[in-house]
Amino acid sequence: MSDSTLWIFSVTAGTAVLAGWVTSRGTARTAQIQAHAAVKTQRAVRVGEARRSAHPFRHRLLVFVSTARSAVRDL
Repeated sequence: MSDSTLWIFSVTAGTAVLAGWVTSRGTARTAQIQAHAAVKTQRAVRVGEARRSAHPFRHRLLVFVSTARSAVRDL
């Protein structure tokens, strides 16, 4: 094997290892972000449900006002 072949092999292998490492870091970070977003969404849903059950009249009023605003804005 000539020196240039060994050099090209080393650079290619190093690039492959680096690309694999970057990909695994990106995948791990993406999974972390998705898990955090899921927890945040679930918490928001639970808080919203708790508020609606605690104040059913207030919720119906807010829905009515929101619907009325949308209808007026669409005119």
